[in-house]
Amino acid sequence: MLRHPISGVMLHGVTPFQFYDCREALLSTITGEILIGRGHPNDDGMMAFSILGRLQLIEGERASWVIASSQEKWLRDYRFTTAPRPGQIAMCGLILSWVVIAATEEDRDPMLTRFCDAHAEVRGDLTKMEKTDFRSFWDHMRSWGRGRPQKVIATSFEYGTLSHQCGVFEEQSLDFELLTTMRSRLYSQWLSGPVELGGGSPMSTRGLAV
Repeated sequence: MLRHPISGVMLHGVTPFQFYDCREALLSTITGEILIGRGHPNDDGMMAFSILGRLQLIEGERASWVIASSQEKWLRDYRFTTAPRPGQIAMCGLILSWVVIAATEEDRDPMLTRFCDAHAEVRGDLTKMEKTDFRSFWDHMRSWGRGRPQKVIATSFEYGTLSHQCGVFEEQSLDFELLTTMRSRLYSQWLSGPVELGGGSPMSTRGLAV
């Protein structure tokens, strides 16, 4: 039995591995997301009701991806610790996008079985995965998406890692959009006030009929 690091409440049935993730999450920030679905054949965005899953990038002492939603129940809430190097963070997110898509297909991709076995061996910590295995999954994902209707839309929040990883997205073959913050107003406790970032004039409702 373990004790919650903040509230002091005893946690029943929580393993040390889960406890570490819980403690780390208290100090971490969601800095980006990847939406996985089917691209519109004649327009931007995604087809309505085509969403297959959503990933969240969490950065703090470590970086990790969480499969926040998926059509396949066994994938939901999976968490994958990644190397803190920016390029590998984006690569891991795209590999997991492939996992989410491949898991919904009737003809099971043999590489998906390999990935699940490798994931089980390292208990979700991709930093412990053999470099040759990680590279083989990335190389497979890069060419696997060619000609497929699926698409990923990655959103990088303010100061997020993904905003600087366009080149990694260009290397793979799925259609994609990479979105970044255009304008923001953030309250800073350090500065005891709001910080405005980004250019352009925000649209205002001032003067419009209500």
